[in-house]
Amino acid sequence: MPFKKLFVTGGTGFIGSSLVAHLNSQGYQVSCLVRDHKRGNRLYGSSVRLYIGSLGYTSSVELEKMIEGHDAVLHLASISREQMIPWEDYVRTNVNGAEDILRASLSCGVGKLLYFSTVGVLGTIPRRLPGMEDAPYDPDCSYHRSKAFAEQKVLEWDRRGLNTTIIRPTITYGPRDRDFLFKMARLVDKGVFPLIGSGENKIHIVYIRGLIAATISALNMARTPRRIYTIADSNPLQLRELIHMISSSLERKTLIIRTPSRILSLMGKAYDRSIAQLTKGRSMYISTRLLSGSWYYSIDKAVNDLAYRPYDTDAQVKTTMDWYVGNGWL
Repeated sequence: MPFKKLFVTGGTGFIGSSLVAHLNSQGYQVSCLVRDHKRGNRLYGSSVRLYIGSLGYTSSVELEKMIEGHDAVLHLASISREQMIPWEDYVRTNVNGAEDILRASLSCGVGKLLYFSTVGVLGTIPRRLPGMEDAPYDPDCSYHRSKAFAEQKVLEWDRRGLNTTIIRPTITYGPRDRDFLFKMARLVDKGVFPLIGSGENKIHIVYIRGLIAATISALNMARTPRRIYTIADSNPLQLRELIHMISSSLERKTLIIRTPSRILSLMGKAYDRSIAQLTKGRSMYISTRLLSGSWYYSIDKAVNDLAYRPYDTDAQVKTTMDWYVGNGWL
């Protein structure tokens, strides 16, 4: 275990909290930067040292004091997903905040920094499939654009001497997640699913334990052969296949209502300009694009360099559905 004392940002989110819980179980000493002390205490009690701060607002000098003495930094915190908020908010947190962490990490002499990005830096729907790590950046919304800028900052600080690795997970699922797969499961559980187009579009998701395993592998390498790794399940699948997996796991009969993608796209844009703009909520337009297009990726570099062993989506969807049912989420 070359890096034992870890400083984690974003440790209260789904991915971050799952990762921190695993790191704790494996004997790592973990500290977390959190905005909400109460939430951090609820999650970890006294097993994790909590530092209170907010990216883009907490200065590099303050961050240095927090990071000093840690062996490695795992930077997950960001404004996630496309939300109807000012671009300046994304820059302050996702770009400037990341650079503050990078600057403080190099100043403190940490042995490694893992930066958690997103496959969305290639666009919600990649221009070329499968998406590859060396494909040109092609972000198509504020969230993806901010993560692409942040990746460039990471690579810049790597050239200055900071040992970095960029992890690009695709949409992540598993027990306790309330996002993409859970929202699909709720529709299936209600017995009706509005399918955009034929449902033959291929999508590529990643089980949380696979992402954690790849992270641990990257962390334990003194220096990874490459700087960027995409993490996803073993194979993509058609959207209609995923609906069937969920339906079968929940033992529900689901009425699939075919809806033209153009209609939902127009509805999504109208929703974003009105309700989402007022509430500063999630973009419906980006959600419709995810459900109507194909997005899948090559994971060869992670398999070859990190000894990554991807999970099979079918089996882990059932595991996740069983957890949702067993814990009263469905």
